[in-house]
Amino acid sequence: MGQVKEMKAMEQKKERKPAGRILVIGAGREGKGYLGNVFSEGGWEVAFLDRDAAVIKALKKGSYEVMEYRAEDTRKRIVEGYTAFLADKAYGCRPAALEADVIALCLYPADIPEAIEYLLPLLKERAAHLTEKKLTIFPCTNESGQVPLIDRKLRESFEPWEITWYESHVALRDAVVRRPVGAVSSSSLQLEAGVVCPMLVGEPIYADFSGVPWMQTTPEDIDLLKELKVHTINCAHAATAYAGYLKGYQTIDEAAADPQIRSIRDGVLEEAVPVLAKVYGVPLDSLWELAVFPESKEPFSDPIVRVAYDPLRKLARHDRLTANACLCLEHGVDPVNLIQSIANGLAYDASGDEKAQIMQHWIAQLGIGKAAAKVTGLSEDHPVVRRAAAAYHKICTGQ
Repeated sequence: MGQVKEMKAMEQKKERKPAGRILVIGAGREGKGYLGNVFSEGGWEVAFLDRDAAVIKALKKGSYEVMEYRAEDTRKRIVEGYTAFLADKAYGCRPAALEADVIALCLYPADIPEAIEYLLPLLKERAAHLTEKKLTIFPCTNESGQVPLIDRKLRESFEPWEITWYESHVALRDAVVRRPVGAVSSSSLQLEAGVVCPMLVGEPIYADFSGVPWMQTTPEDIDLLKELKVHTINCAHAATAYAGYLKGYQTIDEAAADPQIRSIRDGVLEEAVPVLAKVYGVPLDSLWELAVFPESKEPFSDPIVRVAYDPLRKLARHDRLTANACLCLEHGVDPVNLIQSIANGLAYDASGDEKAQIMQHWIAQLGIGKAAAKVTGLSEDHPVVRRAAAAYHKICTGQ
């Protein structure tokens, strides 16, 4: 049945000219619930590529459901008419990759190098045979610095003539992701999405997003916007997630409804936002607008484990919580809530989170002081580490 539906979908695509073609690499929660959803709604031909056979097997059923939690209402969308490919050695995705106007890397940062390695033969084929066709590539991750890494990998792998093609035919741009997506698992066909802010993609690009809802290009400094978004919205979300996990909540909205957790969430922003505005030379009012997501009309069940995932990255020196705490200390602001949130993050021990388990192993082997220093990238005698370790002890002893 799945093959029949896919053949019908391909026949339907031939009958109508799509607004564009996108290959979404990474067909998990965000790949389906955000990009697949909005580009499908915008009349684009959507193809998914994933290395997880369970994800592709599920998608080959022919459709999936996205419950959109908007500011004005809640809507259910059925997404269908797409194609889905397993990242196999035979390159079954080849036609989709060669015809794509956009390739979106909807992946965790650690998985992006492998995806680029897989794409290289297809990009080389485009350079050799599709010399006039333009391409836009963007990663969808909160971690900064991915575009330079991708660019360097491509340039190291291309021949000189391929670099010439790349420089004139490929727009590699960064993006700011501003839509949380929840689901039971990466292969789930029932997803929930908070639909309150568009994704931002840096200009210029070789694609027209004007008909795609909730996608917006911007001439502004995308690196700065991304940095500020991570240190505001994602900072508050991480603080909520780690505090919520310790209290046994399952979703971000449940945790945020707790007055004590809401106080911590608001507190990290009250500490960080004025300092960030000063450091980055951004108007305070504008930064507050960026720092707070508009609320959906109905509660959105964004899982805590999704937001808390990978504390080794989210507690690192230049990421949301630790970076803000250090900046606050440098500018005379006491980061009480930020340090408590770091301590809460150090206590995060979800069994399904490999990075959390690595962190707990370090704590057990080294002790909280040395482990906190290793996680945050600060010295053991740094005030952030000392105070976070002390707060961690209070969490463990219940004092």
